Amino acid sequence: MRQHRILILAFLFLFSSLKSQSVSDPCARVLVGTGQDSIIWSAVPCVNFGGFIIFASPDDVSAPLSIDTVLDINARGYRNPNPGETARNYRVAMICGGVIVFSTGIVSNQRPVTPDLRSVSIIGGNPVLSWNPSPSTNVVGYQVYKENPYASGNFFPYPANNQLINGLSFTDPNNSSLLVRYAIVALSSCNAGLLGEGNPLDGTTGPHSSMFLATSIDSCTGNITLRWNDYENWRDGVDYYIVRMIRNGGNPQNLDSVNSGPFVYPAAQNGDALEFWIEAKEQNISNNALSNRVVMSIDVNKKMDFLYLTNVTIDATSQKPLISWRWDRDSDFGFAVLQRSDDSTNWSNIQSIANNLLQDNSILDNSADAANQQYYYRINFTDACGGNLVSNKGANILLKGTAEDAFINRLGWTGFYQENAVAEIYDLHKIVGSSDLRLITLPNTDIQYSDQTNVNNPAEAQSCYYIEARGIISLPGNPPRYVFSRSNTVCPEQKAVLWFPNAFAPEGKNNEFKPVAGFGSTLEDYSLQIYDRYGAMLFETNEVDQGWDGTVANKALPQGVYVFIARYTQSDGESGIQKGTVLLIR
Repeated sequence: MRQHRILILAFLFLFSSLKSQSVSDPCARVLVGTGQDSIIWSAVPCVNFGGFIIFASPDDVSAPLSIDTVLDINARGYRNPNPGETARNYRVAMICGGVIVFSTGIVSNQRPVTPDLRSVSIIGGNPVLSWNPSPSTNVVGYQVYKENPYASGNFFPYPANNQLINGLSFTDPNNSSLLVRYAIVALSSCNAGLLGEGNPLDGTTGPHSSMFLATSIDSCTGNITLRWNDYENWRDGVDYYIVRMIRNGGNPQNLDSVNSGPFVYPAAQNGDALEFWIEAKEQNISNNALSNRVVMSIDVNKKMDFLYLTNVTIDATSQKPLISWRWDRDSDFGFAVLQRSDDSTNWSNIQSIANNLLQDNSILDNSADAANQQYYYRINFTDACGGNLVSNKGANILLKGTAEDAFINRLGWTGFYQENAVAEIYDLHKIVGSSDLRLITLPNTDIQYSDQTNVNNPAEAQSCYYIEARGIISLPGNPPRYVFSRSNTVCPEQKAVLWFPNAFAPEGKNNEFKPVAGFGSTLEDYSLQIYDRYGAMLFETNEVDQGWDGTVANKALPQGVYVFIARYTQSDGESGIQKGTVLLIR
């Protein structure tokens, strides 16, 4: 019984001593560029230590074979020649009392396999990397590398050396540009080499660059061009790109699927808020990558939606054509001109029209001879992109007047003309002195009229006239309304007419010799002389209304025949003379 207890105590002592003696799994790695592998381990040697045995195999199938024995009890590392820097597996064992007591697990000299990057996307304004997990079992994390500057080929640990990322994604919050390129490596606890070291499988799809979307708009056509760099280094490449958009805060919509950029979105509308982005799809795999989002507030060339000539009338003060029009002010102004034609076919630019006008405007044609000529007018507008719009046409009413015999003024005028309008009536106005009266209203078929002047009213010798046409204009999108077009003013001048009696009786009713004058006040110059039969001048006056009473120096002359001569100048400069005899009756 006592012997049994001794055996049990001895076993417990041996078990306790075995636990205190151990060798940890080594770390093995290729020393890149040296043609050697480095194997390091930690150990608690046994009392009867005999050495460390290094085992190696070229792959995961072959059994590890002893390649060397390290007898130094303090040794914790070993370098093995590996000229080709090929993949190898290693194991370390410890000899105690001539027997292999402890043997580690098998480890590879290769860094953990870096998995494929799934995508570099722009999400929320920041680059976001995502990747698949490494198939290696000894991965403790991942290191991100960022190219700086972009397209230089220089990659640096990011955001800092040896900063491990434990997950399968990384958001870069400190991006100065949305066009960036990244790579990753998988790390083990004892193999943390730089990017590109180790197994050729590292970085199997190479570095990935974000897709940077830029947009531009043609303000004349409204076409938006989207440009982006191709997504790079997916294993099977890009299958296609989806062009995506949100319009005015609505639901996302797919505009098209394309093989590459650029892409043109046609005819954007003013006031739209458009948000664009690109989604790349990997071929054969369900990976996708997103570009940055571009928000655009659309402000493109505004074409003129309407341009209407609303009236052509003669300004009463200047006697020049006054042209009125209405146009769309919510348009991008290029230039505009007032155009004039003598025949409504051949047009000339008369005046430039400024941009700082209202919706309803008028302009005088100061170069027109509206007293003698009818003109056709229109407004010609060109927007900022060369788009052209021409108004409807209109013409002034030309009124002509002539003074005829019997103190009649004959009037004729051109008919009212304006596209989109029809005349209803003509009002003929007559101005005598300061009085402006509507003389007569005529139907729209009449274009002439004869006015008998009142010879008893001297002021009517210079009667003036104008026509005012009343029409109805119908413009698209507007209710019909009246339009009034005034003609030029004409003032035909009646000439003075003098009738001399052939006899007078100073003691009778017709007691003076003077002419009966029709509009005599219009004469510019007048003289009347009376002669006896011997040629002596008996009387002279320069006043039409002053007559001869048959006396000379207050002495009554005898009954008889006397000679008169009247000279005068009409208001138009025409000279006249009338001669004859008059019988003085006593």
